[in-house]
Amino acid sequence: MTTDNLWHKDDSARAFWDQHHARPYQELLDDTLAQANPKAGEHWLDIGCGGGQLSAGLFRNSQRTVASVVAVDCAAANSEAIGHLRDKLGLADQPERLTFKQVDLSLGLPGFADNSFDGVIAGLSLSYAEAKDPVTGKYTDTAFRAIFREIRRVLKPGGRLAFSINVPEPDFWKIFWKSVWPPKRWRKPLKLLSNIFEMQRVGKWLKAEARTGRFHYLPIEKLQPLLIEAGFPNVQWRLSYADQAYVITLVKPAEGAVSAA
Repeated sequence: MTTDNLWHKDDSARAFWDQHHARPYQELLDDTLAQANPKAGEHWLDIGCGGGQLSAGLFRNSQRTVASVVAVDCAAANSEAIGHLRDKLGLADQPERLTFKQVDLSLGLPGFADNSFDGVIAGLSLSYAEAKDPVTGKYTDTAFRAIFREIRRVLKPGGRLAFSINVPEPDFWKIFWKSVWPPKRWRKPLKLLSNIFEMQRVGKWLKAEARTGRFHYLPIEKLQPLLIEAGFPNVQWRLSYADQAYVITLVKPAEGAVSAA
């Protein structure tokens, strides 16, 4: 077991840039973006952006009419991916519409004002907010609970959060086999296989760390009360990603609405 966080390492980050070519991840992207339903003039935050596929989807699904997307991630290498994505989307002359900021979500969302986003989107990232008890040295769910309160803080009243999160003990091999079968023509097959096995290595580490309480793969019946406690009274969800992830949609109550917070 290592105390290092592989998500902070550029090599691990780069290994996941091509995962959107795999069918399970395409399904997850489509399901998450359908719940996000971005609209013209909206400002969005993409937490744990990775290679930026959800950020790109916000522009594409809105016919490029969203006002801006701020993509945040703990790995600095993802700044490179977002830069390439900005060019691909034809936003080179409007760089303020798609920006990158390096943020460790375990520390919350520093630097973002209250009520500043119409929507927040996150793909398989929020479960990695980690914290340790300073006295016992054991992992706790403090940062995991706090990130949902932080998201509620930066959302405008009526703003929505669409995110995916792994089920307990996810079977990453199901994702692997659905990715490669039936056989199809792959672009750069050696690179694809190399990335897949790196993703499996990271996946094995993630599951082991989750068993210690460091990361958080919870059943929906335990997630729901946690989300309600954070101030999101209505929890909508469905399975995706070869049934290895929940896609969850939450709405911050409008001003004057009764909240469970």
